[in-house]
Amino acid sequence: MDSESYHDLARTEERKDGCMSEIFVWIYDHVHTKDIAIAVMALGVATLLFVHKSACVTAWVACAAFMRQLGLLASFPVALLCCVTTVLFIPVDFVLLWSGAVFASFHNAAVGIAIAVVSCSIGVYCGAIVAFLLGKTLLKPRIEAYTDKSPMLKTVNAIIEADGWKFAFVIRLSPLIPNEPVNYACAFTSMSL
Repeated sequence: MDSESYHDLARTEERKDGCMSEIFVWIYDHVHTKDIAIAVMALGVATLLFVHKSACVTAWVACAAFMRQLGLLASFPVALLCCVTTVLFIPVDFVLLWSGAVFASFHNAAVGIAIAVVSCSIGVYCGAIVAFLLGKTLLKPRIEAYTDKSPMLKTVNAIIEADGWKFAFVIRLSPLIPNEPVNYACAFTSMSL
């Protein structure tokens, strides 16, 4: 059903049931398949965590014990995990929260959070370099296609072409723009490592 006929149907239904049809029109206009898929996945993960609470607690205790055995060397697997997630377009925020909680469980809170932030920062920095190099070499055709579809990335690329590394540095400070696509967008420009 195309948009016009749906709105006509909604207007007809509005006469019968005013409030409900407005809700359906709003949902049709504002909710997309991607949003529904993310909500279903989040609900599924939350359900699994709730149903398998004891297994999650056991896994957390085992992970914390393993990290405690590694001591400060535990920052290397965390940095590697951050590097991999950055390259794979997965937000690193969850790793930062998880590592902060794990390190804070066997250090005091300030030291644990500091270790987590430094470990994740090193991992994200290395991941950005790897993503940039992959974008310059192996993934260049795919990045061009992805960038052509995104008006935001086209604008970012135009600005990076003009201002170079200064803009790339400033854009990384913005919490509104995810860093993962910016690594590959910078690879599409003439910017060098």
